[in-house]
Amino acid sequence: SADQPFPRGEICVRSPVGITGYYKNAAENEAKFTADGWYRTGDIGEKRAPGYVRVIDRVSDLFKLSGGEFVAPAKLEQLFQAEVLLVSQCWVTGVPHQASPIAVVVPALVPTLSWARALGPPHSEMSLPELCEDLQGKLAAHIHSGIASVAIQRNLPTHERPSVALLTADPFTEENETLTTTRKLRRQILAKKYAAQLQELVVSTDSPASSSIWSAELESILDGPMKKIMRAASVVLPLPIPGMDFIPGDGTVSSTLLSDWMADSITAVRLAAAINAEFGRGGGDPLRVRPSAL
Repeated sequence: SADQPFPRGEICVRSPVGITGYYKNAAENEAKFTADGWYRTGDIGEKRAPGYVRVIDRVSDLFKLSGGEFVAPAKLEQLFQAEVLLVSQCWVTGVPHQASPIAVVVPALVPTLSWARALGPPHSEMSLPELCEDLQGKLAAHIHSGIASVAIQRNLPTHERPSVALLTADPFTEENETLTTTRKLRRQILAKKYAAQLQELVVSTDSPASSSIWSAELESILDGPMKKIMRAASVVLPLPIPGMDFIPGDGTVSSTLLSDWMADSITAVRLAAAINAEFGRGGGDPLRVRPSAL
C-alpha cells in the first residue's frame, strides 16, 4: 500500500494447517480467498514495523470519500473518544459527494455541563439535549475544535479529519439498537437514523470555511498576535496559508524561512515590513516568521 506513514490494507493469511477453500462453493471461495490462495480475514491492518501489524478496522466498515480516499473509521472513533474530553461516544461516517468525514458525537455529560456553566447564561442553564440542539452551535464548535486539535497533533491525513461535528444527546446503546451485544457500532442503523440530519448539516455547512479542518482550529488562535501575523501575510503572500508559528527575534526575516511559500527575498522584506506595521514596531525590531509543519 502507498499509505503513509504506515502502509494499510486487508490482512490475508496462509498456513499449512489452514483451509484451502470451501467444498463445492465457488462463490464463497472467490469472496474469501485471493487468486493465489491467501485467506481474506476481513481485518484492516497497519504495518507499523517489520513483523508488526496493528489491526485498525474491518473491511466492511470502510467508506469512500468524494476524492477517492478510503477511511477506516474505528481507529478515528477510538482516538477522539480517548483524547477529546467532551466526547463520550463517536461515530465517524461519510456523506456522498463530501471530501471529508463527519463525526456524530454523544457529548460526555459531566464535563459538558461543567463547560456550559463556565460560559454563564443562557448556556449554564441548559440541559445536555438543549446544548446539543442550541442554534448558536457553541458546543458543536467547541467539540469540533477539540477533534481538529487532536487530528493535527496526531498528524492525521487530511481526508481522516472530520470537517464538522453533529451532536446528539441520545447515547448509542443496545436498547436503541445502535450497539451490538459486543458494544460495537451498528453502522447501518446509525446511518438510517441520522441520514436526514447529516444531509441537512452538509447543506448548511457547504462553504470553504466550514468544510475546512482549520475553521474551528483557527477560531481559537486568531485573536491576538496570530491574527496580526495572518493579516500581514494575507497582504503579501498567496492564500490559503497552510499555517504558521512565530517567535520574537532581533534579526531580519530570512527568505530561506519562507521557502515553503515559494517567496523570494523581496517578498520576505515586504512581509517583514507588513508584520512590523501590524505590531507597531520600527524597522530595527522585526519578527522572524517561519512556516509550521503540521
